[in-house]
Amino acid sequence: AQLGNIKNIYALLLVSLFLIMITVSNFINLYTSSSLNRLKEVGVRKAIGALSKQLRTQFLIETSLITLIALGVALLIVVAILPVFNELTGKGLSPVSLLNSTILQFVVILSLSISFLSGFYPSAYLSRFKSIDALKGAKKKVSPIMVWRKGLVVLQFSVSAIMITLSIVALRQVNLIQNKSLGFDKENIITLANPYMLGSTDKIMALKNELLTVPGVSQISITG
Repeated sequence: AQLGNIKNIYALLLVSLFLIMITVSNFINLYTSSSLNRLKEVGVRKAIGALSKQLRTQFLIETSLITLIALGVALLIVVAILPVFNELTGKGLSPVSLLNSTILQFVVILSLSISFLSGFYPSAYLSRFKSIDALKGAKKKVSPIMVWRKGLVVLQFSVSAIMITLSIVALRQVNLIQNKSLGFDKENIITLANPYMLGSTDKIMALKNELLTVPGVSQISITG
């Protein structure tokens, strides 16, 4: 099988990491925002005897379920668009090849990490409220969580701006490669990589002279 360029793989991994950061920060921000509207729910649960540990567990289970549903939808989308991806990239990936043990382990660990990050801070912070404060909807006491949300918004928009800039640059580079005049006719040209592997200059010139005798060869150029 033909192996891919490791630099391209690292670049795609970096792009994937940025996309995951945007998605996770957006999810945490939205979930934290919705959690602030549940102060009275927390107060009622505490008033009827719920422990802080039970509230934290509830929040973590909720985020885990949301992440699990999102994971299922994402896998369905991947399988659905895989033929289009193969056509655009010239690859031959199949759903079976994407669902090997290594990838599944990574997906499971990533999902659990997202669930923990999304649910831990809101659950840990909101579960510490006293019943009376939670029932009153003590918004003024949630300043730390608001700082957390603002930080996530800044991170999300910063990464988004970087991704948009990189996409524009990559698109312009591709257009330049496809449309820029190279100054010569690139058809009917054969390139031999690194003729200097032959060793001495005499051997290189001997190869050049020999190739010039091949019918159809009009010119040969050697460069380092």
